[in-house]
Amino acid sequence: MMPGVATPNYPPMLRSAGIAGGVLVEFVVDTLGRIEPGSSRVVQSDHDLFTNAVREVMPRLRFMPAEARGHKVRQLVRLPFRFDVNPESQSDMVLASDDRAIESRTLTPD
Repeated sequence: MMPGVATPNYPPMLRSAGIAGGVLVEFVVDTLGRIEPGSSRVVQSDHDLFTNAVREVMPRLRFMPAEARGHKVRQLVRLPFRFDVNPESQSDMVLASDDRAIESRTLTPD
């Protein structure tokens, strides 16, 4: 993901209840670094409210387009989001996992 992009908001009801969880989404990133409309799907989610928070932010996410043989190409991506409440500071964190946790596969024409 590109630095400075939007992150999902922690659902207030789950945050106040101290409920943590995650969402794993899969989608296609186009050659401009945007998620292709209609390509996203939720692979796994711990709560519907987490799912809604991730779906709400997805149109604003931006990525570095993949390249193959010097050309930008579409890429299938699996991206995990983790919602954690920090009990010590009472702050919450919504993290798209670091680049090592992102699974991707370049989509090239045959």
